Amino acid sequence: MKQMTALVVFFFFSVVFAQEEEDFVAETSCSLSIKATVFPMDSSDKSGKATIDGLLTDNKGSPLADQTIHISSTNGQFTCMPPVSFSDAEISSSTEGCLKTQEDGTFKIYLVHIPFNKPGKVKASCAYGTFKVSAFGSYSVTKRTKSTKKSKRPVKRIPISGEM
Repeated sequence: MKQMTALVVFFFFSVVFAQEEEDFVAETSCSLSIKATVFPMDSSDKSGKATIDGLLTDNKGSPLADQTIHISSTNGQFTCMPPVSFSDAEISSSTEGCLKTQEDGTFKIYLVHIPFNKPGKVKASCAYGTFKVSAFGSYSVTKRTKSTKKSKRPVKRIPISGEM
């Protein structure tokens, strides 16, 4: 009889505990941030490169892992490969692997073929539950062109009639 009472009490508490958890389930909001960092240029570069780093957290600051990030840019091409020493043939058109957040809530993607002297914008977004968050960043790869200095010759002043 004592064993039966203990089982009944255990069952009762587990049902109450499960019910209690369902009552306190609340939807969590999230936050997305991104940072665009332009690579230093080499004189032989034909275009610019940048890294886009991002972080997705819940409203308590805890990282959100395995979430899909959607990303777009006004110019350039995204790639998962670090653009240190690859050729155009090696750029993968698939960015699926690097657009999921890691365990720490971060993601990283590279932007290549950025035109010089043309500012660009990048947008990242993510849907989490009923929330959709977006983050924006901007970048610019400035390449100075060699300017030819004009020699300053003395200006010869010609008097206008009536002047002396």
